[in-house]
Amino acid sequence: MTFREKAARLTQLTTLDDVEHGTLKTDGAQNHHLWSDTQYPHRQLVNRFRAEVKDHYFWQQRFRCCYCSTELQPNARVYDAEHILDKSGFPEFMFHPENIAVACVICNTHKSAKSVLTDGTVRPQTIPGTSTDYKILHPHLDEWDHHLSFDEIGRIAPIPGSTKGPKTISICAMDGINLLRLSGHFAAKYRKRVYEMMCKVVTYVSPSKIDDTFRIMRELAEQSPDALAVVATLKDRVAQLQAQRAADAAAARAAQVS
Repeated sequence: MTFREKAARLTQLTTLDDVEHGTLKTDGAQNHHLWSDTQYPHRQLVNRFRAEVKDHYFWQQRFRCCYCSTELQPNARVYDAEHILDKSGFPEFMFHPENIAVACVICNTHKSAKSVLTDGTVRPQTIPGTSTDYKILHPHLDEWDHHLSFDEIGRIAPIPGSTKGPKTISICAMDGINLLRLSGHFAAKYRKRVYEMMCKVVTYVSPSKIDDTFRIMRELAEQSPDALAVVATLKDRVAQLQAQRAADAAAARAAQVS
C-alpha cells in the first residue's frame, strides 16, 4: 500500500503579501478563535491563507492524511488544516504555514489539543524544528513509513523500535480506524454489529465479557473465511492491551509505595 510522503514546508505564500500575513499572525496570537470567526474583519485573508496551505500540503503529502495515511479526496471540504501545535494552546503559531499539515477529520478531531511536544514543560518561543522535539510522527520532519506501516490486513501498525509510531496511534485514536477496517472482512449484514462489538471489547477488563464477545464474533465470522483470521488477530490485540493495563497498574502501585 502507498503512504503519505514527508512534506516540504510552505515557506512563501503567494495569495497574501507580507503585510497581510503579518496582520493574521499578530491578530491570531491574541485570539485563536479567529481561525473560524466569520465576523473577523480580515476573514478573507484567513480564507486565502487556509486555502493555500491546504492545497500545498494536500499535494506534498501525496494526498494522504499526515497521521493515518488514509487517502484524501481532492475537495478541501472533506479534510482539515491540521495545526501540529494546536491553535488553542499555541495561537501565536496559528498562521504559520510550517505548523500546518492536512489531516483526515478523524485524526484531527481525536488529536485535538493533546500535547505533542517531547518536553511539554517548556513553552517554545519559536516552532520547534527537529524531529526529536515531537513525540508523534511529524508531517514535515518524519517519513511515515519509518514509524508506521500497513499490516497484511490493512491495519495501521507501528514499526518495531519506533516510539513515535505507538504514540501517534494513541493520540490520533487510530485503533478506531483499524477496527473499522477489520469489520469489513465480515459479511455486510454483520459489519455494523461487529464494529460496535470491536469498539467495546478493547475496553473490557472482565475476562468473561471478553470471552463472550469473541464467541459471538466467531459465530458471525463462520460465513466469511477471512473474518476468522480477523477475530484471532483482534484477540491477540486485546491480550496485548490487557497486559499493558496490568503493567501500568503495577507501575502505578510501585510509584505509590516509593
